[in-house]
Amino acid sequence: MTLNFTTVVSGAVLLTFGLTACASAARPADVAVTANVTRMNSPLLARSFGSVAGKDSDSRTLEITHAPVLGVDWPIMQMQFHVADDIDMSAYEPGDPIEFLFDYANPEAPVMVAARRAHATDVIQALMPQEGTLPLPVE
Repeated sequence: MTLNFTTVVSGAVLLTFGLTACASAARPADVAVTANVTRMNSPLLARSFGSVAGKDSDSRTLEITHAPVLGVDWPIMQMQFHVADDIDMSAYEPGDPIEFLFDYANPEAPVMVAARRAHATDVIQALMPQEGTLPLPVE
């Protein structure tokens, strides 16, 4: 799948708000990915990078603005993910860059089964894997 310039720029603009708060975040030296092992037998797992846009600890959901998920054919978008019980939600706040694995067996209620803090450049790399940087403005 080839992304055209308009798609890439639109995605970059969409994630700019989420990445602004996390651009200076320190990259954790050694962060273990937490996984809900009982859900790992699901055949409908996908991985993505994004930025935490919102958090509801009571309902155990994170709202994520995520990069395209090619295996699922999901474009860049902002959506809610239910969070598995063994993931520490206190580790994530709005603006945090995140890498996560999710079960999309029910696309209306995807469940995050593993997560770790990422670096903002990881999210940018997920948006533009060939270049790894945002495009310069055209003059």
